[in-house]
Amino acid sequence: GSTSSIPLEDHSIDVVISFETLEHHDEHEEMMMEVKRVLKPEGVLLISTPDKYFYSDLRSYKNQYHVKELYKPQFINLISKYFSNYQIFTQSYISGNSIIIEDSKRDYFEFYSGSFEKLETITSYPQFLIAQCSNSKLKAINDSIFDGKQLLDSKILEKQLKYVYNSNSYKVGNFILKPFKAIQKFFKFK
Repeated sequence: GSTSSIPLEDHSIDVVISFETLEHHDEHEEMMMEVKRVLKPEGVLLISTPDKYFYSDLRSYKNQYHVKELYKPQFINLISKYFSNYQIFTQSYISGNSIIIEDSKRDYFEFYSGSFEKLETITSYPQFLIAQCSNSKLKAINDSIFDGKQLLDSKILEKQLKYVYNSNSYKVGNFILKPFKAIQKFFKFK
């Protein structure tokens, strides 16, 4: 569908979530007018965008799928035209993910990596901006960090199991034991 022509009735929804959208087109004003049209007067918009300075300029990076990226002041200017209340958060990637309230006094957040023997500081710039917007009073949202250790551990375990299941010794052992497993199943059903 089109962000400038949302097939919903006026003032019909409570929340609009728009992640990974804004940078993929250049009809930002039209999109914001449509969001305002479909949101109830007390509705909330959650919207994200890459911060062009940190995402592209600082890294000399060009995402071929991004049509129009915004700098933080441009993003704030856009949302403030349509919403009287907004809260800006920054998002950075680590081995998990962090969403931290934007603080104009802080340009970056320090992360540490390593082991007990050696720590190193990693400067992680907030590549993405997230805004909570409404014309009603906003409920405060605390900073949060997602710890992806369990997710990473399960991916590592999955990779190790795949390696075992694809090994010749497992395949031979499984082939040899298959008749015994069938006999065992047969006697369990009796």
